[in-house]
Formats: sequence, C-alpha cells, structure tokens
Amino acid sequence: VFRIGQRILDRVSLPVAVGQGEAVVTPSIGAAVFITSDSEQSLCERADAAMYQAKRQGKAQLVMSARPDTSDNERSQIIAIN
Repeated sequence: VFRIGQRILDRVSLPVAVGQGEAVVTPSIGAAVFITSDSEQSLCERADAAMYQAKRQGKAQLVMSARPDTSDNERSQIIAIN
C-alpha cells in the first residue's frame, strides 16, 4: 500500500504547465486496508480520518489508518510517509 501511495504522491506532485507558469499539487492521501469486520462505511470512515491526519501533518503526505481492533496507544501511532 505504501509503495503504491508513494508512487501516486510522486506522480501527482510533478509540476504541470498552466498558461505561462507551472502548478504543483501536494496531495494528502488517507488509506485503509479492508478487513473482514469492515463495512463499506467503516472502511471509508477510517480512510477519511487518515486523510485528515495527512492534511494536519503537512503537504504531500500519505497516512495509513490504524486497524479498528488496535489498542488506543497503537491507534495513536498512525504510520505516515513524507
């Protein structure tokens, strides 16, 4: 998941010609891996929470959500790639 996310960040972050100049996009990506206890809604909610965590961490971030069955301590240690 992280390799794919990093490839997306790398490609989307490339400068794009706009008129006489360039624009650079710095995406915030939240990801969640489906587990059997997930519903569609809970999976999307975890990915959405991870995306907002990525936004809080700064530009061009990928954050993977914690599994819902992790402890509060583990949940607070969301993995991020810069």
